[in-house]
Amino acid sequence: MRYLRPLLTGVVALVLVLPVSTAKPQVLFRTAQHHWMIVPAYINGRGPFDFLVDTGTNTTLIDVNLAAELELKPAGRALLTSFTGSEVVPRYLLGSLSVEAKSVAGLPALAQDMRVVQGVDPRIRGILGLDFLSEFAFLLDYGLQQMELYDPFEAPKFAAGTQVPIQVVGSRILIVTATKASVSGSWSLALDSGTPKIAVFENRIRGSPDSPWNWDGKVRVVTHLSSFPAYTCTVRELALANLRLRNLAVIILPTNPGLQNGIEDGLLPAALFRRILVNAKQNYAILEVESSVLREHPKR
Repeated sequence: MRYLRPLLTGVVALVLVLPVSTAKPQVLFRTAQHHWMIVPAYINGRGPFDFLVDTGTNTTLIDVNLAAELELKPAGRALLTSFTGSEVVPRYLLGSLSVEAKSVAGLPALAQDMRVVQGVDPRIRGILGLDFLSEFAFLLDYGLQQMELYDPFEAPKFAAGTQVPIQVVGSRILIVTATKASVSGSWSLALDSGTPKIAVFENRIRGSPDSPWNWDGKVRVVTHLSSFPAYTCTVRELALANLRLRNLAVIILPTNPGLQNGIEDGLLPAALFRRILVNAKQNYAILEVESSVLREHPKR
């Protein structure tokens, strides 16, 4: 959902992927906030526990109360950072984290008080981060409300989608988009399934009288640490490869060089797409978009 900065070097442990099962890869999920995807997960063989799927969080998180319930022993401490602040929290190494037949062993996880997200859905006990998801090719299907996990070298491709290149930088999945609303003509956006709308840092939006966007109002942004108010606007057009998306609501984030870190201009919500397949090992994503957000191409 947001950014996690390790306090100590060597925080990420060696990740081992267990043998792939022949079971069906579909994982049904339920939703909250219309875009949050919540799946059943198992920790060290115990569960299921409700975990929020968040491609924008680079480290898996568990509720401090769940860590106590499972009698996990801390393996150190780390600094957990979001838009509104940071805190030092316990760090654990999980024996295994499993979603259906897919498991990762030796996965690091940070524990935090999850009262903010539990205020939206009290059943959430953790956040499934990109450190788990990127071990697989993962399909988020908002139409069928299911997630599918595949071996990265055996992932299917759906004919209706548009394939775009991705970059994995600093544990972030980045997709380049083109728009006249950008100060440079393009935005490098981090794929984030925890945000409902495109979000862009204020210093990356072109602010002149003829800018191709309009102010709309204010919303409250919820992160795993806290919440804060932000302005919104409508961007008239955004291009991803040959896709031309129109009239998109955008959250304007306060400029924060420490979080931007010179690698990203904002966030791209996974829920913008009907389906999205991400293969971080092969550096591509396949997007399937609702026709309502596509610009009609002029007839030749």
